[in-house]
Amino acid sequence: MGASPGGLRTLLKSGVTVHMCSAHPDCVEDIQFRLRAGDASEMDCVTPRLEVDAFRAVFAPEALKHGDALLAVTQTNPQAPSGDEEYGGPDRPRGYTFRRTMPPFLLSEALVARVRARQPISVRFYDFLDRGQALSLSFAETVSRTVDLPGGLRAVTAARYQGDDPLEDDVLEVEPESGLVLLISRSEGDFEMRLVKIR
Repeated sequence: MGASPGGLRTLLKSGVTVHMCSAHPDCVEDIQFRLRAGDASEMDCVTPRLEVDAFRAVFAPEALKHGDALLAVTQTNPQAPSGDEEYGGPDRPRGYTFRRTMPPFLLSEALVARVRARQPISVRFYDFLDRGQALSLSFAETVSRTVDLPGGLRAVTAARYQGDDPLEDDVLEVEPESGLVLLISRSEGDFEMRLVKIR
């Protein structure tokens, strides 16, 4: 059964947990993003086996509107472009505010508009791989993916974007109406965030 595009965005509300698989050359982990705000502007990022190291992520309005980077998480540590992690200070030692980085499962409004028009996009993800240059991606095809959503497994149609260098196999898969990111993958999957379920 197909998921309605508008319905996907409405799944993101306070109290919901977005489960993602985070892959990195050193580890593969399940990360939980426990939403504290319905627009995904604030959440707790938790690795279940390292729950004591959870961190709070706040995404500024400008990030959700015009952001050009997707957050990566490894071993409960946020990975964002250099200079975009505003540390919460001694009162919030595990709190961060991001001004250009988006949640790993949601594109900014500006990027969603480009995806809907199937225009090329630039996005930062594990920025150090590019020495500060954004990853350039172009629309490749429409694909169908199965995602575990409330009510069970559902088919979701996604726009698949690929990087300019075929040897790197850089991929972004996003549901174009909601901006929900199903997959962002770099270096043949060595650096990856994949949506597993929403509950």
